[in-house]
Order: sequence, then C-alpha cells, then structure tokens
Amino acid sequence: MNNPKMIEHAKKRNLESNMKISYYIEDLASTSFSENSFDIVLSESVLQFTTISHTLPEIFRILKNNGMLIAIEMVQQSPLTDEEQHELTTFYGMKNIPTIERWKELFSHYHLPVKKISTSTTIELIDNGDPTTEFSPISVIPQETFELLTHHEELTVKYANKVSYCVFYAIKRAK
Repeated sequence: MNNPKMIEHAKKRNLESNMKISYYIEDLASTSFSENSFDIVLSESVLQFTTISHTLPEIFRILKNNGMLIAIEMVQQSPLTDEEQHELTTFYGMKNIPTIERWKELFSHYHLPVKKISTSTTIELIDNGDPTTEFSPISVIPQETFELLTHHEELTVKYANKVSYCVFYAIKRAK
C-alpha cells in the first residue's frame, strides 16, 4: 500500500542519520526510474504482497548490472495444513507463503539468482541494550490497528515453528 504517512514517519525516524535519503511513493510493478538506476534495492516484506511476475522484472530493470536485491520475506519452514495456510493467507492478504526453495526459483526465473540467504537462526543479533524491535508509532494508534497488530503477534507465536523470514541476497545477471 502506498501510504504518504509512512514516508513522513520514515523521514522523522531518519532525521538523526545525517544521510541524504530520497523518498518515493511508487508502484513496484511499474516505477518511474530509468533502467540500471540502482546498485541496491531493499525490499522488506513487500514482494509477498505483489504480483511477482510484474515486480521482479521491474526490479531487474531498475537494478544496475551486478546490482543486488536484498529481500526480507516470509517463508514457510515446514508444511502447513490447508486450514493453517488459509488462516495466514487470509489475514495477511496473500496468495501463499513460499518456501525458501520456491523463493530461490522465483528470483532465478527473473535473472536474479540468490547468492546468500540469512535465516532467523543464522542472523546474529548484537545486544547493545537497545530494543531489538524499533517501534515508534505515529501519535495515537487507532483501536482497529492495535487489534490488527495484536492478532499479527498471536499468529507469529502460533506459527513460530512453521513460518519465519529470510533475507535473500540476489544479484542481477544479464539475460
């Protein structure tokens, strides 16, 4: 969902970074960027909610040769029953939850072969005393949003042994 409030929130959050960051609201299936524009495209929990056959070719188009896609996506670690699959896909509004192998096949099909994968068990988090989850809500959270976040947390706990996330590092290769 293209949400201008999220851009405002990101700008506030990144004020202290002293980095020049450009913010855009774009349709990832058809961006306004020129071919070969980016060295890196970072996608966090986005691809799962798109039409892959449109978004991965667009990412390929805007990445420079040997550019990297870093995609953090939900993965199915072990088989889900039809009922479990339905509960998750209905709540999150997605068609399915790919396995790591299926994600690799998808990236490869669109000339973005995966060179490295980090999983929730291989990522080393350094405890420096800061919270591991950055959460700075936009003023007041509406009750409906709070309930949605609560249900998300319940599903995360319920399916912790079946669904997780991976960080995929894919490199653009010439067709």
